[in-house]
Amino acid sequence: MRDCGISTLLLACAAGIGLSPAAQAQQKCPVLIQHISLAYNHAGGISTPQLQVKFADIADRDLAKVTFQLSVLDASGYPHVYPEDLEFRGLVPPKKSKLYSWDLDASSVDIHRTGETVLLKSVAFANGSRWTDDGSETCSLTFDFRAR
Repeated sequence: MRDCGISTLLLACAAGIGLSPAAQAQQKCPVLIQHISLAYNHAGGISTPQLQVKFADIADRDLAKVTFQLSVLDASGYPHVYPEDLEFRGLVPPKKSKLYSWDLDASSVDIHRTGETVLLKSVAFANGSRWTDDGSETCSLTFDFRAR
């Protein structure tokens, strides 16, 4: 796509034409997803897929609840959204990190996956304010282990 300058953007807005995500300003993420890992826990002779997410509060307020969405990349690299949102509830102060794990439903995680994406969907702050993804899905981290 070519860059047409500010006049094209103004004309697009006046005409009611939607702009591509690249043309829109990126949202400011209150949480930085630092690391994701999806592995099988074999405790007690039962193999349970377990997702670990390390995330940091980069906002200026304490986090109280963080909601993530998991997408599992199939053998061809196409994402399949896990059927439930993953929530962390607890206090995380600004500039602090948290490592948290969720046990997943084995029937919803393909053992032959090629990676995963974790998306920040929403945040509730301790002061009662909220943040929600604006649809751009810019607050995410993907781990893709297919050969390049």
